[in-house]
Amino acid sequence: MRCALCWLLMLVLPCGAATAMADDAAQMSGETACAATWALQYKVSGGFAGMRKVIRVQDDARLEISDENSGKLRSGLLLPPEIAELARLVNALFVLPANQRQLNSACNDCVDQELLLTLDDKDKTFYHQSGGNASPQLTAVLQFLSRFLAPTDP
Repeated sequence: MRCALCWLLMLVLPCGAATAMADDAAQMSGETACAATWALQYKVSGGFAGMRKVIRVQDDARLEISDENSGKLRSGLLLPPEIAELARLVNALFVLPANQRQLNSACNDCVDQELLLTLDDKDKTFYHQSGGNASPQLTAVLQFLSRFLAPTDP
């Protein structure tokens, strides 16, 4: 029986491509590319205004966005195409090793990003600082999640 993540991949990729992609990634990394459950916690802090926001997403499409400066909390559900896209991105990111935090102390207004990826109770943390280099897989996940950081208040 295929896992839920692979099932979602099969919805968005051509027939058999999701299974082949997951199997190839698992063989290359020695890890299981498909997980039964996953969750993301994306923390963004810094910048000129000193923002501190956290986005949490569950594999069941639950989304929570908190602004730690104002104390505001928003929650909702991702749409089926959004959760399918995020599941595909998570699957691609999972096979990469976690990276170490590398901060540029000369960058006073840089934005620091921390992504905690939990798959079947196994955690991997990825770090990125604006202006730095990140893998295409990490960049894709950060860009996807960053669109939820836009303020909704007038």
